[in-house]
Amino acid sequence: MVGRSLLFGSLLSIAIAGVIAFLNNSRVAYKFLNFCRITTKASSVDVWADTFDRYRGFWIRLRFSDGRLLVGWPQFYSQFGDPRELFLAEASWWESDASGGFTAKDIEGAGVYVADFSKIDAIEVLK
Repeated sequence: MVGRSLLFGSLLSIAIAGVIAFLNNSRVAYKFLNFCRITTKASSVDVWADTFDRYRGFWIRLRFSDGRLLVGWPQFYSQFGDPRELFLAEASWWESDASGGFTAKDIEGAGVYVADFSKIDAIEVLK
């Protein structure tokens, strides 16, 4: 009697924990609250993680204070705390030329690792 009840209780506990984990990881609760217009918050820790989670697969452009641009696909990014880190795959540098336009220079290799954001004015999400 105890063995069978313990087995069913354990299986039920595992099933409930699995459902709750799935709902948490798929952000169903926040999607429902967003749909009801109760909140606009997502379940990530901060705006950095919300942006890169929501716009996963979009290209980004980093605008540096000296006028250079770095365009790439954010393959990896830091989730929590400092320092903020970003790895852009298939990246290219865009530098201004004498005519006021930009000249693209593709990066050879896997991409660009960005760890210092002190000289970056903006991070733009591209279509």
